[in-house]
Amino acid sequence: MVKIKGKLSKKLISSLIFILILVVIIFIIYHRKQKKIVPTPYVGKVEKRKKIIKAKKRPIVPYPRIAVIIDDVGYPVSAFNRYLNFKGKLTFSVLPHLPGTKKYAKKLNKKGFEIMIHIPMEPINYPKINPGPGALFIIDNVQTINEKIKSMIDENQWAIGANNHMGSKLTQDCKKMSIILKTLKKNNLFFIDSVTTKNSCAYREAIKLKVPALKRDIFLDNKNDYGYIKSQFLKLIGIAESRGYAIGIGHIQNIQTIRVLNSMYDNIEKYRFHFAFASEVLSSNN
Repeated sequence: MVKIKGKLSKKLISSLIFILILVVIIFIIYHRKQKKIVPTPYVGKVEKRKKIIKAKKRPIVPYPRIAVIIDDVGYPVSAFNRYLNFKGKLTFSVLPHLPGTKKYAKKLNKKGFEIMIHIPMEPINYPKINPGPGALFIIDNVQTINEKIKSMIDENQWAIGANNHMGSKLTQDCKKMSIILKTLKKNNLFFIDSVTTKNSCAYREAIKLKVPALKRDIFLDNKNDYGYIKSQFLKLIGIAESRGYAIGIGHIQNIQTIRVLNSMYDNIEKYRFHFAFASEVLSSNN
């Protein structure tokens, strides 16, 4: 009887060990399957979302620059304070020898805006249309031109550049423009050709003489109408997108122009451009 009981005990122990090993193996297999079937769902989604964001991320490309020059500063106009309070960068071109020349140039400079001299030049239809005090004419000799420009510079100490006011006749005279541009260069002033005639040689002469210069792309406000001015500004953005920069000219007497400028400033991210000074655009392209 003892022998039989001993044999039974050994078989029982072996069976228990076998069952225990089998349970351990089943547990390990089950646990591994559970890991494969049930991954951590939150981590998986976050990793996937990161990959999507990375794929959609736009390359960092600087926005194109737009320089807006506001002409005809010097006359008392109701819109002046609106321009004075503009939040972005503007370049103001100030007419010489007017009651408000120094006063307005000083105020605008104090606000951090860029100042230019708006040099009056002879138009084709002179004397029917008068370009204003201190204007340069075809008949002016070298000395007269130099003296006139010097008086403008002395009066407007804040100016760092110049553009032409009118001048549809004078800007076609390359020899006279050469004299004017040499004087500007001597006084460290850059030049923006307002392009008041398609036959202007001002910009071409400036390049020959190595005067820092650019030319106007679009007149913004030939009509003092909000819709028209906005459409002109959108054209300016199109030019800037294709070339990297653009130059537009507006006029301080037009209240609709500052309304459009304020609207465009508030929507810079939508239209993807930067307001810049004329000198900044010029320095990045010369």
